[in-house]
Amino acid sequence: MDKKSIVFMGTPKIAADVLQALLDAGISIDLVVTQPDKKVGRKQTIVYSPVKELALQHNIEVFQPFRIKEDYQRILDVNPDLVVTCAYGQIVPDQVLEAPKYGCVNLHGSLLPKYRGGAPIQRAIWNGEEKTGMSLMKMVSQMDAGPVFAQKETLITSQDTSTTIFERLGKIAGQLIVENLEALCQENAQYKEQDPQLVTYAPIITKEEERIDLTKDDTTIFNQIRALAQTPGGYVMLHGKKWKIIDASYQPKSIATPMEVLGWVNDGYGIALHQGVLVVHQCQMEGKPAMDAKSFFNGQGRNFVKESIE
Repeated sequence: MDKKSIVFMGTPKIAADVLQALLDAGISIDLVVTQPDKKVGRKQTIVYSPVKELALQHNIEVFQPFRIKEDYQRILDVNPDLVVTCAYGQIVPDQVLEAPKYGCVNLHGSLLPKYRGGAPIQRAIWNGEEKTGMSLMKMVSQMDAGPVFAQKETLITSQDTSTTIFERLGKIAGQLIVENLEALCQENAQYKEQDPQLVTYAPIITKEEERIDLTKDDTTIFNQIRALAQTPGGYVMLHGKKWKIIDASYQPKSIATPMEVLGWVNDGYGIALHQGVLVVHQCQMEGKPAMDAKSFFNGQGRNFVKESIE
């Protein structure tokens, strides 16, 4: 492919995987756009996004507008042929969408038109979908509504969490953009419009949704935990504190008292559900560091056996 001016926009690890794939393929990136640095922890330590970290390693210019709707001139100055985005985190203004010769394309973590929105991976797992994927689409003003250029699927197994699916889709997204980049940079690139009758939405996970609803059926509870792992993590209330369940498995089993803490069960810390046992492998009590289930059980976890989850 002839040299094209490409701007990449993204922020988290999944976007860094895409940027890495482009760089590994020898694609030159003229500008990287990512979210502003964050201050983290009590010491308010400055933390760069994974995309910025990678860009700096490769001496690529980084642009970090606080509000891209108001501050986008640097992108226009590059005069890009193509803008590639993945999990950038802000709505891209029309002035940017209309600037590149070959348009702006986005890598979205669902099989569009299903799961438009900010949490497609988490919602697919939570809803018990058996597959998901990555869509390469043209960006338009309406969120995730643009025509689709290409897609790749992946299965969702009962062992998968949002963490494992994010990792897998990051690799898939990188393959998808590299394989289709030359075709995208053509005047006659073929896109397929989304069927509006098949559209579903995946809104961002709210704080209220992070609490695990133990009144639901076992499958929904287990799917919620998998959808929220490792970040932000689903939690229950135990002795008046948030107890985050980071990693768990499920064992069908006859249970007498739902929502009771069973203590050590096989290879984890057991909680009775309605038709089986939730076996916790990694957890975090409010105010404490995350730890494996054995360490938790050997510490304060022993004190909660026979207690009921609030």
